[in-house]
Amino acid sequence: MARIRKRKLVWLFGLALVISLVGLTSWLTLRREPTLIELAEPILAIDTSSPEYKESRESAEWLSDDQLLIVSTDHYPNVMDEVGNDWRGHLDCFSIKSHTRNRLVGLSELVSKRGMNIWGAPCEFELNPSGTRLHWQNYRHGGRLRYDGATAKMDGSQYREWGWEYSDNFWMDDIHYVEGSEGSGHKISVLNVHDVTNFKNDSHYAPSSIQASNLLRQYHQTHPSRVSCAADDRKSEYQIFSPTSEDTDQPDYTVKFPVDSKPMYESVAPGDRLIVYHLRTEKIPPILVWLHRVNAAIPARPELTEGLWISRADGTGMHELGHVPAESELCLKDLNWAPDGKRLSFVYHGMLNVVAASAVKH
Repeated sequence: MARIRKRKLVWLFGLALVISLVGLTSWLTLRREPTLIELAEPILAIDTSSPEYKESRESAEWLSDDQLLIVSTDHYPNVMDEVGNDWRGHLDCFSIKSHTRNRLVGLSELVSKRGMNIWGAPCEFELNPSGTRLHWQNYRHGGRLRYDGATAKMDGSQYREWGWEYSDNFWMDDIHYVEGSEGSGHKISVLNVHDVTNFKNDSHYAPSSIQASNLLRQYHQTHPSRVSCAADDRKSEYQIFSPTSEDTDQPDYTVKFPVDSKPMYESVAPGDRLIVYHLRTEKIPPILVWLHRVNAAIPARPELTEGLWISRADGTGMHELGHVPAESELCLKDLNWAPDGKRLSFVYHGMLNVVAASAVKH
């Protein structure tokens, strides 16, 4: 009887141990921080393959809150070869709502013409307010690398281009595009207003003129003045500037890097509400911290992660949006804000994902 009782106790102890381990595992699983990929919505497979030192074969740019432009490379340029060996590719419009991808045939033929994009793919595509025309930059070479401004209708018709663009670029309305030309000291010397339907109607104003002031004031009434953000590795902080503070090199706000983090990239959202920070961070997962407290024999080694952090435009409220395990090379690529300033897109292992900037609860 004593032997049977002993076996029963051993069996009950083993059962209790299994139940405890299952419960602990379940609890730890619930406590585990969701990865960035679990928070995001996969949208579209993107071909990120590329020859050495070349850009990815495909990239995505937001056109509107519902549309993405997919720029695909069919032929990479080789400027050391014969004349005419330029970039060639095609453009597709992808709808997030319907998940349909349509080829923009006329526009694809236009940007692939000889001499149009000599050194690489066109970029910085931007719709006019009514969504009928695009502005973008052609990748040219004129003694030194440069991007030339261009515009056309969505079918590739009514094409216009002008010289090297610098700053203060925006659509004023459906047919007028504004861009600034830099003079000495990287200051805007001329504000150019291009009539995309007729170059004879172009206007050029001095930055101090009444016309230029009225144009910029009209634009900034509906588009708040953009703030900028830059990482200062020496001080281990981000520096946030308004348009006026940039001239003095004195930031309006500063925010320290998260502990044991290295900055990769940062970007201000449209509307200046939020800033996203792309970081590589070395930290110990909370699960390992808890287990190490329970049993010191369990090591709590730090793990290297790659993640996105969010803050308000003044640097307050900084928190991690989500992360993925870090690899030898950066694996979060093509980070872009949606026009609504509330969502972010990024490419991870060949998949374009979209995540809400408010995905983490506080």
